[in-house]
Amino acid sequence: MLERLSSIVFAALVAVAPVVSAQTSGSFDCITNNSAASCTQGESTLSWDWDGSNLTIANSGSGYVAEVYFDVSSGMAASFNAGLSSAGVLFSPGASPGALPGGNAVSFSSELSFDSDGGRGQPVNGINGGEFAVFSFSGTSLSSIDTGALLAGIHVRSLYNGQSEGFVTTPVPEPSTYALMLAGLGALGFVARRRRLG
Repeated sequence: MLERLSSIVFAALVAVAPVVSAQTSGSFDCITNNSAASCTQGESTLSWDWDGSNLTIANSGSGYVAEVYFDVSSGMAASFNAGLSSAGVLFSPGASPGALPGGNAVSFSSELSFDSDGGRGQPVNGINGGEFAVFSFSGTSLSSIDTGALLAGIHVRSLYNGQSEGFVTTPVPEPSTYALMLAGLGALGFVARRRRLG
């Protein structure tokens, strides 16, 4: 009986598994806090999506993402993907400043960086409101951000009252991930209960 029940539970988990998205997404946490209002503004309008090899950074508000930084594990490499990004967004390797502002406070090491305007200048090439930029990676997997093997940081300028802030990625599990996890826990609880009663 227990073997049959285990087979049913396994079949149910396999049936639920395809709903897990091959993508993860999240928001950004403010780490500099030059202004509470500018941090709140950035945290509510900046987001990212990750598919295991492409990281999309989007800005749905004001201000502009001027520099992008990556804290990566050995063997990882990144490049700006102009073909997948919004028209007019352009990043070049090497940022000024060279490290994510406030990055040391969260153990963020800027191994790779990209600049949109060559330092302080006009926000012509950064990620303005309604735009997004895509960075393509090698040596990564879908779990790279969740495990901390890859961290992304951004320096956003012209926020509330002209403030600039540093932000880092914050993973958020997809709803389908929660559904699969709950199904698995429920099945394990059912099997454990049956063992006690049987």
